[in-house]
Order: sequence, then structure tokens, then C-alpha cells
Amino acid sequence: MTRKSSSKRDRSSKGGGPGFLRRHWHWLTVALAGAGLLATMLVLLKPTGPLSTLLPQRSTTERPVEQPRTADRDQAAGQQASAPKPRQDEAQTPQATPATPEPQAGNESEQRPFEEYGASFEDDLKKIDFSLLTTLRQLDIGPQHYSLIEVTRQHEGDADYLKQSISVQFAHDPSEFAAPLRANLAKWAPAAKIERTARDTLTISLQGTETHILRFTQPDGPAAKPTGTGVLAIVIDDLGENVRMAEALAALPYPVTFAIWPQASHTQATAEIAHKHGLDVIIHQPMEPNNFPRIKPGPGVVLTRMSDAEIARIIEHNITLVPGAIGMNNHMGSKFTSSARGMRVVMSVLKKHNLFFLDSRTSSRSAAQAAAAQYDVRFVGRHVFLDNIPNEDAVMLQLLKAENMALKNGFAVAIGHPHPGTLAALKRWSSEAAPGLRMVAVSSLARDPSKSLASRK
Repeated sequence: MTRKSSSKRDRSSKGGGPGFLRRHWHWLTVALAGAGLLATMLVLLKPTGPLSTLLPQRSTTERPVEQPRTADRDQAAGQQASAPKPRQDEAQTPQATPATPEPQAGNESEQRPFEEYGASFEDDLKKIDFSLLTTLRQLDIGPQHYSLIEVTRQHEGDADYLKQSISVQFAHDPSEFAAPLRANLAKWAPAAKIERTARDTLTISLQGTETHILRFTQPDGPAAKPTGTGVLAIVIDDLGENVRMAEALAALPYPVTFAIWPQASHTQATAEIAHKHGLDVIIHQPMEPNNFPRIKPGPGVVLTRMSDAEIARIIEHNITLVPGAIGMNNHMGSKFTSSARGMRVVMSVLKKHNLFFLDSRTSSRSAAQAAAAQYDVRFVGRHVFLDNIPNEDAVMLQLLKAENMALKNGFAVAIGHPHPGTLAALKRWSSEAAPGLRMVAVSSLARDPSKSLASRK
């Protein structure tokens, strides 16, 4: 008996016996609980994406695409932004090649999407532009060998876009241009079609609508600068986070208008830089986009669900935050600017403070001009976004579009954002603009909305 009892004790004292479990149950419970807590913490702390995906997005944009970029613009300075994602592999960000640089991200410390996702027609048009620029670079056709013949504003359903006629100096048959262009369109804008409509002409269409007409000529030196006279106002949105960028923009040899977020990190400092250089300052007012709350415009936003009193209170408060502002434009706002009631409230406050309104035109259904007319608020509208693709060559092409419209119609308004590529293009622009083009402050174009210079043409 004694030996059996001793044997049982020996067995129970070894790991795995029931006696061991009974004697050490408390400590096992503590250990298991600790392991569970650790596992939970690891799951919670596991990186799932940039911190900006957990916070209100403080623009691109947009993407806005509304551009060939992603909606989340919270990228560190110098990082590359996503180009339009190819259909074949939407999960990957395309890598740049020496021949075809990808769009560069802005160097704002904290950026918000500048133009929310809009109609697929407009998105595809921007991808067509990207494909065309890629082809020009692949064939080593520099900006001095292509020029815009004509740019006209068109409407397709709810889309508001620019139809382009472009002259290209090319020593070979247009079919040799069409081949790489067709490959790039298949990658970036597969919905687009290209066909040869004349011996020297390629036409790109989207959903049966002609969007780009390319006319080819033999090289005969740099393309001639366009003739005529007109004025162009350039507005830079999304300012207030990067003081050095604001100083660089203020140092340009022509005026640009500062559109400053009212609740940014350096709103007042940025406004002071503009005032020091005699530049216009306007409030870059966050407004509700169609896809809110998936895309968040940032603090100080006005929403269509708000009461008149709440909208007015927010606008009044934001006006006090941007010293010396003489106007306002919308940040995002495709849904809010389409609300007649909401825009009437905004205009009633702007009238009280004698501020004008610049419609960034993130919606073709904007009620801004009608509301401005009702309250006799001076009004002007955007014609061109400069940096849906924020690299230097792409911005230069957009500047050429704005120039073409200004020389044709007498005026144009272009909106850009604080990206390095945009700044580089704006520096080049001072020496490459047409001699008949004069750069002006946007306030000089704000007029009686019933006779607005910015009526759609």
C-alpha cells in the first residue's frame, strides 16, 4: 500500500498528472488569461493601414480621381502617389519607369482629398490624359512639339468636361503613335476607343463621345505660341498645413490666390504670407461630398442635414479664422453645392461680410451661381483643375488648356494644389505662357452672378 501510494504521488508530481493541474490551476489560469490579453493587444495594434484611414481625411485629390489617384492623400513628403490603377491589377500601385514618371504626391504634412470621386466619365477622361502623356513621353515628344489647338467645355449627362484638339509633331505615320497609345489606354482607360479618322488624325472617344482629337504634322521646330489676349487666375487650394510651400508659391513672379483651410495647423501664418506679398486670400470651406461619410472633408464642414442656423454659425465661425479673407470657395462639396437651400444660407452669410464665392465646380448640378444671384454675391467659377495628375508635365498640359480657354474667351480660372509637381510647373509657366496672357488675382474676375464672366462656355 505504501509503495502504491508513493507511486501515485510520484506520478501526480510529474507534469501532465491531474494532481499537478489541481495544485497549479490558479497559475495556469493567470498565464492563459495573460496570453489571451496579449493576443488581443496584438490584434488591436496590428497595422492595418495609414493612420489617416482612422481619422477624418484632410486632403487630392479628388483622387478627388476625381483624378487618377487614390482618395487617401495622407502621404509623407516625397512619396509617390498612385497613378490611375490599371484594370489588370487594381491591388497594386504601379511603379514609375524612367521614361514615364508617375504622379508625385504633395508635400503637405497632412492632406485632404481635394476632389471627391465623381462620374466615371470624368474619371476616365483623366486617365485618357494620363495615357496620352505617357505615350508622348515614351516616344520622346517633348512639350515643345505638341500644342493645344482648341479646348471647349462640353457636357455629357452629369459630367462637365473639356474636349481637346491637339497638334502633335511626329515624323512617322500616325499608326506608329496609335500603337503605344492603344496599349496605354488598354492599361489605364480600357473604356476608351481610338480610331484613325483621317490620314493625319487620330480620334479618342469614350462612351461614343469624342473627347480628344490628335492632328499630326511633320516636325518643323518648336510649336508656335498661341495668339490673342486674355487673363488667367490661378488658385491654390488646400493651403494651411505647409508654410514652406506657401512661401514658395508667394515667391512666384505672378499672383496666385491662396485658398486656405479655416481650421488648418497654420491658417493664420499662411494668410500672413499671402498678405505680405499682396495676394488674395479666400476661405477654402469644407463641404459635404456625395460619398460622405466615406470621404470626410475635415473640420468645419457644412452638411446638408444641418439646419440653416447651424450652417450659418459654422460659416460665420470659419470666416473669423482666416484673417483678411475676401472670398470663399468649396473644398469638395459635390452634394452640398447641389443643395439650393444650403447654398442660399452660405450666400446670405457671404453677403453680410461682402465676400465673393468661387465655385470649384465639383458638381455639374451646383446651385452656387443661382444662390449667389439671389443674394447679390459676386461669383466666379473654375474652368480647369491643374493637378489631377500631379507631375510637372501633366500640370503643364493643364495650364495650356487654361491658357487656350483664356485666350479664346478672354478669361479662365484654374485651381491647383500644393504639390511639388504643381509648383515646378508654375515656375516654368512664367517663361512659357503665351505673350498675350496676363496673370491676375481671382477677385478681379468675380462679378455680378447674373452676368458672371464664369457662365459656362
